[in-house]
Amino acid sequence: MKYIKVELPSNRKFGFFFSFIFLIAASYFFLSDGILTSYVFFALAVVFLLTTFTNEDALLPLNKLWMRFGQLST
Repeated sequence: MKYIKVELPSNRKFGFFFSFIFLIAASYFFLSDGILTSYVFFALAVVFLLTTFTNEDALLPLNKLWMRFGQLST
């Protein structure tokens, strides 16, 4: 299996994207009475957002993993 050399998005964009996704998931579970699940997703959103603002380089391994996951479908 060949890996195509793809340029990674910035770690800042990656962090904001996943913060947004986790916030949407938290909202969905909050509205559908999954309160505990909602709190978990909200906590993940906050962790990603704080990491994005304070040390975005810490998101590099997750960014690479996400891009490799995307390459599995090709």
